[in-house]
Amino acid sequence: MTVPSAEKGRRSIGKYEQTWGGLREIVERVIASGERDLSRALRLVEAEWRGMTAEPADGLAFGEPVVLPDAALFGGRRDLILSVLRTACRPETGMVAELGSGSGINLLNLHLWGGPRVPYYALEPTEQGRACATLLAGLDDGLRLIAHPFDYESPRYDLPRVGHALVFTSHSIEQVTELPREVVTALFDLGESVTGVHFEPIGWQLREASADDPARAWAEKKRYNRNLWALLSALEAEDELRIVTVVPDIIGDNRRNASTLVVWHKG
Repeated sequence: MTVPSAEKGRRSIGKYEQTWGGLREIVERVIASGERDLSRALRLVEAEWRGMTAEPADGLAFGEPVVLPDAALFGGRRDLILSVLRTACRPETGMVAELGSGSGINLLNLHLWGGPRVPYYALEPTEQGRACATLLAGLDDGLRLIAHPFDYESPRYDLPRVGHALVFTSHSIEQVTELPREVVTALFDLGESVTGVHFEPIGWQLREASADDPARAWAEKKRYNRNLWALLSALEAEDELRIVTVVPDIIGDNRRNASTLVVWHKG
């Protein structure tokens, strides 16, 4: 039975309200303990939430199977995301926005690890995810983080226009089986130039995998995204944007759902 996109979206939001609600309890507990330093609070939250260990974990790097300690896979993926995002920033960058930001941890880490001192926007469908980001951001007076509701099915970006906007996603587009064109094209109005960065499990889309490919089978079972690469390729063919970086299956702690890195520019 095919599940309509809108119904799937409602189910997904309900699921993640529970997920981020559980994380919110951890955040509130850490803050209630008297922790007032964002960096320390974030590390404590991550450690309890992820339960990272030194046990071996099956991962993927540049498409090749690797076995690393669980904590190393998690830390390596986090550091890679931050390195790519920092490289994508420019002197004229006026905002950083994450679509489907969840608890906002990627944005918070970017700020702590030397990201630009500009407004950060956590665009997140769930109330609990936005609450996590707001609670944690409140620990740092030097951080301007604003959490807004966001709907991938009907995208609206009511944000100030800047010189250069950096927008990114990390395993959030995966939740949208068919991504509307406007999710990308509506971003173009955010700045005189816009950089998009995606860490999404679409390696199988790039290689036009057969039906028995483990990554494609996993994506179809989970009803994950199946058109991000086709959409970006079509927009490039129409001279709407320019794809500058593509690294299939660059890293993952689930070999069937590894992150592929795509970076594009507009303007």
